Amino acid sequence: MRLSAVLICAALTWGTAHVAGQSLPSTRGAAGGAAIFNPFREWWYRAAPLPTRESDAALQLKEHLEKHPDDPEGLWWASQVPRLLDVEPRRATEMLVSAAEKRHPAAVARVGWKLIAGEGVKQDPKGGLELLQKALDMGEPEAALQMGAVMLEGTGGIPVDRVAAESHLRDALRLGTVRAHFSLARLHHDAGNEPASLDALLAGAAAGDNRCMGALAEVYRDGRLGQQPDPRLAVRWMRDAAERGNTSMQREMAKALTSGYSGLVVDLPTARMLIESAAGAEDPEAMLMLAQGCLIGKYGFAQDAAKAGKLLTALNKMNYAPGLYTLARLHLDGAVIPHNLTKEQATKDAVAMMRRAAKLRYPPALDYLAANGLTELPASQPVTQHQS
Repeated sequence: MRLSAVLICAALTWGTAHVAGQSLPSTRGAAGGAAIFNPFREWWYRAAPLPTRESDAALQLKEHLEKHPDDPEGLWWASQVPRLLDVEPRRATEMLVSAAEKRHPAAVARVGWKLIAGEGVKQDPKGGLELLQKALDMGEPEAALQMGAVMLEGTGGIPVDRVAAESHLRDALRLGTVRAHFSLARLHHDAGNEPASLDALLAGAAAGDNRCMGALAEVYRDGRLGQQPDPRLAVRWMRDAAERGNTSMQREMAKALTSGYSGLVVDLPTARMLIESAAGAEDPEAMLMLAQGCLIGKYGFAQDAAKAGKLLTALNKMNYAPGLYTLARLHLDGAVIPHNLTKEQATKDAVAMMRRAAKLRYPPALDYLAANGLTELPASQPVTQHQS
């Protein structure tokens, strides 16, 4: 669904009235009571684990929307957790815009960011900044966070301004979102101030931000930010991040448990649970790990070719290079061929997938094509996507 930036901005034109910041943003205008939104507010602003599909929070939100389909608070949260409610992406976008049109501060900020980034809408940085400012004038932490992020990254061609970015990010912390710690850590890192970057990550982790916890796991695993590698600390932060719902750290913790990293006792049942969790949240590398488990029984998974095929097909749609390569090789080797394809067509599809992986600079795909005379691309170079 593509949105009209002009229509959005026109629908959201109103005078601004400043609302003082709070330790945690209150639910505004919610029908039927605000308490049901608290688990989602804790997730969004405090980086608490996201409620699961089967949780009371998700069921109550779904029931709330059925009773109050026009409530802006319900629309806003549903637009941010569509998978929990089985909401299609197009409908989630409609919910977001409806909430913004009803002047829900966080929804206004989110639409503003979409206009700046050009996500699902014709890019309009000026209009997006206006919406972020409107939400900021209402005391919305998300607006301050996104203001800081776009000025730090230069999103949408907006001039980079690190001083203004830091000011907005500190406002975001004051207004009640711990997620600003991670962006502050990046700001300090980009400025070459490693001690300040580490301090920001530690502050974010202490506040419960699982992204900061995950970053600390990488700091101590790889020896970054002036720190010596410390596997014990790496595992500590990896475990904390995984428990707080960081999907990449769930996957990395699973790897640690299968390899005995840092002296850990190999624990395949827990590793499988973590892989399933991360794959369910659509972490590409975890999805590939699960697919491999279902294909050959790796990590102690029961073999399930149909499940593996679905996972690899999903990775194909995500354009994930290691997944493209794996599915291509399975087609070429005759191990997995869709029932509706001949072997000849499967081979053509496999080569096409291999070429797509090569365009993403995935070394095994580059090497395969070069070895078979199917490309003029140079042989393997580093790839930015994870591989298993």
